[in-house]
This record gives sequence, C-alpha cells and structure tokens, in this order.
Amino acid sequence: MRSAGTNTLKKFMYAIFCLGGTSVIMAGCTLSTADDSLTVAIPVDVNPVTASDTDSIAILLEEMVPVFPDGISLSFEGSTYSVGVEVLNAVWKNDTDREILFGQVFSIQKKVNGDWETLNTINGVPVFPLIAYRVSPHSQMDWTYRLHNYGCLEAGCYRIASSFWLYSPIPTGDPRGYRVYAEFMVA
Repeated sequence: MRSAGTNTLKKFMYAIFCLGGTSVIMAGCTLSTADDSLTVAIPVDVNPVTASDTDSIAILLEEMVPVFPDGISLSFEGSTYSVGVEVLNAVWKNDTDREILFGQVFSIQKKVNGDWETLNTINGVPVFPLIAYRVSPHSQMDWTYRLHNYGCLEAGCYRIASSFWLYSPIPTGDPRGYRVYAEFMVA
C-alpha cells in the first residue's frame, strides 16, 4: 500500500512530464489512481497569430474586459491644477460590499484631438513597488499620486489610469483587474 505522499509525488512528477512538452502536439494527459485523477490540459495553437490578425485580437480583448463594478470610484480633491503640478491628492471610494485592492502603478493619459494618449515617462519605464492597498467595504482611502516620472505637465486635459481588484480571502480563480480613470485639468 502506497502512502498519500508517494501518490501525490507521482501525480506531480506526471504533471511535470506532461507540461514538459514531450510532444509538441500533446493536448493533455490524465493520470488515474484508485482515489482520484489528475488532468493536465496543454493548449496547442496550430494557427499562430499574424500581423493581419491584430485587429481581431483587439476586438476579442475588448469583449473580454469585465463589467466595471458599480460603487467604486477614484477622484481628485480639485479638478484644475497649475502647470508643473507634482502631486495629485486623490480619494479611492468603495461603496460596495466587497473589499478592493489597488497598487501604486498608474499611468497618465492626455486628451489629444478627442483621443486619450498615454504619456511617456521622462526616464523610461517607471518602477513601482508591488504593494496592494486595501479599501474596506463602504469606506474610502486618501491616496497621493506623485507625477515626477512625467516631468512638467503642460496645459490640457489629463487622466490617471489605475487598476484595482476585488479582494477575496479564498482564491476564486478570477484574477481579473478593473481599470479606473480620474480626469483632471492643467491650466
């Protein structure tokens, strides 16, 4: 009689073998034992993406964007700031029954001829600590966005683009994040 540890190790090794790609066209493998089974599915892309497919992919990704939950907002203390503003004081507001998580990562977009364009930072890609901040249900949190990575903002209409996630103490298998925007003017 084998121990549970041996059985688990055997399943793990079999999964590694399957994931190792011993066959390029392998679509999955199953290991059955007396007490349970392990299935490893490996998707195979027989039609690689070409440049002409990019419009279709963009439409598909657009359709996959989750519905933004009602009751969550990001806003600024003011609506108009002076040229050269370095700091924006914001409020994350959560009027839902779920806790939300957000991080320090953000980008700035500027409205140009009616379209939003993401601004480049002055020193290449900015580095943000990957720390999650919690906003409890039916509460709010003050937050400060430091704009030093973007240099001196000229006059115009801007918005901060940030992301948040609905917190669940038990993993739900749904890691989708949501995009939130907050507009401001520089004059």
